Amino acid sequence: MSDTIITVPYPPRECRANYHPGSRGGRIAQAKATKRYRQDCWACAREAVGQAAAPRWSSGMILAHVRRPMRKFPDAANIGSFLKAAIDGLVDAGVYADDRNVNVVLASYDVDRDGRERIELVCEGPKEQT
Repeated sequence: MSDTIITVPYPPRECRANYHPGSRGGRIAQAKATKRYRQDCWACAREAVGQAAAPRWSSGMILAHVRRPMRKFPDAANIGSFLKAAIDGLVDAGVYADDRNVNVVLASYDVDRDGRERIELVCEGPKEQT
């Protein structure tokens, strides 16, 4: 079983764990931004999987490699909620059957000099029992 590497865009401010919209209009904007980001991650996952059938793993691990042009990174404890919409996009694309048994691990933060904000997700399926 091979790992799948999916590069997704950095989430917008509205999708982050510590974003507090404050007003009704802000919550609506937050929901729209989250939905749009989830759809973007779905498209990235479908592109990475290609024409082959998606694996639909029942469990696994996602290693997140955060790349930003500046040294401001999310808190490691918040990485699961930080990437919730991205993980939902992977489930929608069929990489995982469900996100209940998927662990998200922050593997690295890197400063990227080319100015592209992105997150590389290394998706692993369940480990084979030997």
